[in-house]
Amino acid sequence: MPAHRTPGKTARPGPARAESAQIGTLKDELLTALTQFRVDCAGPAGSDSLPLRTIASISEELTTLYSQPDDPPCRLYPLSPTAISETLSGKRHGFPAFGWVASYVLSCQLHAARQYPGRRDQGTMILRHWADIYAAHTAGIGTGAALG
Repeated sequence: MPAHRTPGKTARPGPARAESAQIGTLKDELLTALTQFRVDCAGPAGSDSLPLRTIASISEELTTLYSQPDDPPCRLYPLSPTAISETLSGKRHGFPAFGWVASYVLSCQLHAARQYPGRRDQGTMILRHWADIYAAHTAGIGTGAALG
């Protein structure tokens, strides 16, 4: 049944809904990109998510598989499932260090290359792309967002 309108009166507009390309804060956007990368590396559509324990386990191999990246320069180190979970859920304050991002990305990429034909390990070459994403999201942020 249509609502009754009084002649001469206009309907009140609803709350303004501004569409934005940004999804939350810049930190939220970066964490969403990292989470989506994990989903992409988990495998074909419909496959289970890449477990955090698997990422953590692979991260322990990074320093033996790759030399320390120099473009961009950063330190690779082992990740724990708890740190991954807390970081991706935004529970940790500030941005993760780029070394953390690099270790996470390389671990996800290596999992995909090992598990799925057609996926190749780009090695540390992928880090330049992620450094650009990181820089775009951390521009103007002080300490805690440095490469390394």
